[in-house]
Amino acid sequence: MIRARARSKGFESRWVDTSLGRLHAFEAKGTGALGRIIAIHGLGSGGMPFVRTLQALRATFGSVCVLESPGHGFSEAPKDPLTPESWLACVHEALDTLLLGSERATLLGNSLGGALSMQYALRQPERLDRMILCSPAGAPLTTLEHTALRSTFAIVTLADARRFIDRLMARSPLWGPLVAPEIRRRLTKPALMEFFERLEPGHFLSAEDLGALTTPTLILWGEGDRILPRSAFEWFTHNAPPSLTCEIMPGVGHCPQIERPAHLARRITAFVSESHPPGESR
Repeated sequence: MIRARARSKGFESRWVDTSLGRLHAFEAKGTGALGRIIAIHGLGSGGMPFVRTLQALRATFGSVCVLESPGHGFSEAPKDPLTPESWLACVHEALDTLLLGSERATLLGNSLGGALSMQYALRQPERLDRMILCSPAGAPLTTLEHTALRSTFAIVTLADARRFIDRLMARSPLWGPLVAPEIRRRLTKPALMEFFERLEPGHFLSAEDLGALTTPTLILWGEGDRILPRSAFEWFTHNAPPSLTCEIMPGVGHCPQIERPAHLARRITAFVSESHPPGESR
């Protein structure tokens, strides 16, 4: 049903081989002149929440795509423990394949997908035109903040799942109780629980890492984000290099692609127009 819904909007499935197994992506052709945009979702999510935003961006880009991480969506679950290092390497392998022989791309990352995008930009800046990051992970956290984050994702009961959904959104959605069982199923997968066990403060970005970022980047932080602490946004703002612009996005929590997909698409279109003047070719 999920793939049928994506196909009804013009998206097709694509498979990418990596060291952790085959990853799935939804991809559609666009009519725009700005090459490709690839979205990367966050922990426990998948590709479908990005479809409405990407659909609106088909008039801006020549190709739109959302990559599903290992063990997420239709991507294969890894046979070995999923560590921060293996997750990063796997997604970067997939991006290398998706970009093979193509023009430079724009990355659209949310939460953990934002952190993965920044790490890719640090390693392969020549492959990217720009990035748009929605409430990205990656900023250093205090011990207390790190503990609170792990507690937020410690889903055991349906009540835990409903509380998580309430924290995810700026306003409690009416559909929260309906999707709570699926949220609990996703976040209690052994691979994801193993990932959190192995996540350490040393896996976060340093100020030097952020300062080395040369790809034009827009960070959109949800005004009502209650998944990551506001101190993370303040860290990005305080340490931002000239390539990085930070904005508060009103009316959303942690995932604007779910709460305000059309608004997110419009802001992305405006940003790529600013960072890529009309008529300029790549």
